[in-house]
Amino acid sequence: MLLRLVKSHLGVALAVGAYGTWGLFPFFWKQLANVHPYKIVAHRMVWAALFFVLILRLKNGPAAFRRLGALMRRHPLQLFLSALLIGSNWLVYIYSVNTGRILDASLGYFINPMMTILLGVVILGEKLSRQQIAAVTLAFTGVLYMASGGFGAGGTMTSPWIPLWLAFSFALYGLIRKKCDAGHCGGPLEASTFEALLLGVPVAIGLVVYESGGNGTGFVSPLPDFGASTTWLLVVGGAVTAIPLWLFVEASKRVTLSTLGFLQYISPSLQFLLAVAVYGEQFTRAHAITFGCIWAALGLFMWPTDRYRRFQR
Repeated sequence: MLLRLVKSHLGVALAVGAYGTWGLFPFFWKQLANVHPYKIVAHRMVWAALFFVLILRLKNGPAAFRRLGALMRRHPLQLFLSALLIGSNWLVYIYSVNTGRILDASLGYFINPMMTILLGVVILGEKLSRQQIAAVTLAFTGVLYMASGGFGAGGTMTSPWIPLWLAFSFALYGLIRKKCDAGHCGGPLEASTFEALLLGVPVAIGLVVYESGGNGTGFVSPLPDFGASTTWLLVVGGAVTAIPLWLFVEASKRVTLSTLGFLQYISPSLQFLLAVAVYGEQFTRAHAITFGCIWAALGLFMWPTDRYRRFQR
């Protein structure tokens, strides 16, 4: 009993560390606002791959690389698609942060659970309770208001594409990974490492050619016009990407899915607070209406149903 309690508390601490780090990401990526988002994401892919390999080696030893080899022969298409989705998610997120649209990113991750539900209905044929239908309807009412131009008159958002793509890409990524894990594509850490390598290896080759060719600079030497500090921030971006995901993987082994589902709102909540309180993004009446719909939908979605209470008993 005591061991189970310690394991659960450790899992919660690891999950809070992961979601808290993700929520504070804007602090880090804002330091690279002078670098084009494409270049930030390219370096993030390369260095994340390196750090994932390092973590996998330290955690699982040489046997981990044999499992990686098996992954390459088993279901490579699913992992290739999931890698493209997470890569595009990173790009849109960094673009939103470094163009003063952190509120958009926050909204996207608040919408994400509803998007996951919708994909479950459309792709997996899952059934929704009346309460869930009401929650999804309320959430998408907020999205439709946003899409109809509600942000054009006083907020920073003129198009819903940033939050919608962040929500959709991450929800579809999660669905593919869930089906892939069910198909025994290796452990979560091995699959994440394989994804990172799928993105990082070709991008590394491209960066070496680009930076060592036309402009005479090396891959890890100071980038043109930026200097050594920016270059090393790009390198550290790999660790910043890999470590919280590793914490999340470890947390998922120790706590229930419902606990993770509750703790996931730490990340968009922190992003929301940073956007308004630290970076001074406008929170207008239009934002209040859209976020209000999303928050009410989340409250309705998370409210325990009779079916849930019977399941818990």
